[in-house]
Amino acid sequence: MSTATKPINPLPKALTPDELDALRAVPKNPRDQALIEVMAGCGLRVSEALNLTLDALHWTTDKPALRFTGKRRKERIVPMNFEVQDAMRTWLDARDRIPNAGDFIFCHLRSGNRLSRQAVWMALDRYARQAGCRHVHPHMLRHSFGTALANGNVPVERIRELMGHASIEVSQIYISVSTEQKRQAVEQIDLRPRWLRWLSRQRNRTYRFFSRPVQRKTFSALTTSTGRLIDQLAGKFTIIAAMQYVKKAQGKHFWKFERLEVGPLASDEARRLIRQCAAGVEIEDERLFETHLLQKSAGNPRAIIESVERLRKEPAVTRNAVRELSHAGGRTQIDLTPIIIIPVLLLVALRFVARGLGDLEFYLFAGVGSALAVGVQFFLFRSRNR
Repeated sequence: MSTATKPINPLPKALTPDELDALRAVPKNPRDQALIEVMAGCGLRVSEALNLTLDALHWTTDKPALRFTGKRRKERIVPMNFEVQDAMRTWLDARDRIPNAGDFIFCHLRSGNRLSRQAVWMALDRYARQAGCRHVHPHMLRHSFGTALANGNVPVERIRELMGHASIEVSQIYISVSTEQKRQAVEQIDLRPRWLRWLSRQRNRTYRFFSRPVQRKTFSALTTSTGRLIDQLAGKFTIIAAMQYVKKAQGKHFWKFERLEVGPLASDEARRLIRQCAAGVEIEDERLFETHLLQKSAGNPRAIIESVERLRKEPAVTRNAVRELSHAGGRTQIDLTPIIIIPVLLLVALRFVARGLGDLEFYLFAGVGSALAVGVQFFLFRSRNR
């Protein structure tokens, strides 16, 4: 008498590296190329990829990543390797030319509406036939991502977090994987030559995606040619410039500008700026981070921005890193003017006394001291205005 046994779940149907390369090589529009790279290079489900909005794209200098809410309303952060970055950058630049494009990253090329699952299935089937592959459905790309991670000896804990799998151990074990470790794990999937990966790194380090209604131009220093350019653009565009100080010789370029001095922010505004600047950063204790930065910056927006940028260089922001954080912009400034003026007045008075007494040596000493004090005051005033 035979007994029925529960069938063993078959291995997930994943594309081989050759099939995936053939699918990528088929000529296609930038949107479909980016969609395939996101599902195969980040392990997203088709519904997760189609629901991605522009807010989910966190393109920082060193760790571009996707931050979104996936299945079972669980938030996931998946880094993008260089191959995904190349495809996404090409699509985002082309997406700007689509009229009425909404918030969804992957939209119709004409109407700008959200892309449907049926359109993705049909496109993948068409590209697979052109590449000479077997039938390909979107979930096979996700399986290819997981298989590539496993073949790269990535620990199962990282695979579970990157792919958003559910498990009975989730409620028992707290899994914390740093952003840097996840980025290294995803980069193992990029099998292109080393020189091509290096080229992608250089091209993507400074890439930023913004909606394009406002053109931004950054100048490291205000030169004569830059001043002439500002004069030419002032009559045609609205220019917003941020400068620490303006020299007298450069004032002629800014006489039409309305000058606004940004002072310390209120507590609520400073907290909002901290959250916006720290978006996408892995922080061990967010409450401690926000409270400590608010205290050390004293509401100074420049201190907040520079402090967060300094912490972005760390793989993960620990409690110790937060406690050691400080910035000169949040410290109380001491006015040295009385300390300089009083000695100068005393030296000038002593000079007149020495002249009345006829003491030439004391008279010269007081004169040299006065000159030095005035020079020190000049340089201190100049550095303070900077």
